[in-house]
Amino acid sequence: MITPNFIEKNVKIWNRKSEIDATPDCLAPKYGQSVYLRNKLKVDFSELLLNSILDLFEKSLNKNLFLQLKTDYSQISIQKYEVGDYIPPHVDNYKWLYNLILTDSKIDGLVLEDKEHSRLHFHEDVYGNVIKVKREHLHWVNPIRDKTRYTAVILCDAEYDNIYDVPGMMRTD
Repeated sequence: MITPNFIEKNVKIWNRKSEIDATPDCLAPKYGQSVYLRNKLKVDFSELLLNSILDLFEKSLNKNLFLQLKTDYSQISIQKYEVGDYIPPHVDNYKWLYNLILTDSKIDGLVLEDKEHSRLHFHEDVYGNVIKVKREHLHWVNPIRDKTRYTAVILCDAEYDNIYDVPGMMRTD
């Protein structure tokens, strides 16, 4: 199990996202991030933590989807949210992005837009759950109220084969 203590021992640097990143008329995110770029230009956490995250993704996803992600990812980042931290509503334009929850909370989690049904869904934090964030779908993290929250995000900027983008291809229980 990847614990907060294990994460902290294996992160070399936390890059703080805050008001410094703000643009005029835009609410800035507030959280810590540690990044592992596959091309090795930026390695903010240990190989041990990287392999532990990949192992947990493998346990949480369909085998074919995991193999595709492991082959194609360009970046994995660990996100750390202290009480009061948040990410404001936004959309991402990555080819694909999956969020792995590394802590539990009944009151904190991720809010995702469901464009097909014109609804918003709150996904409470459950350790090991993987949540797909669809391209150009609104999502955010409300200010954290419970305890420090950790997630791992795996993403890719390259084209992605949508054959795996069908219901039931990832565990969300």
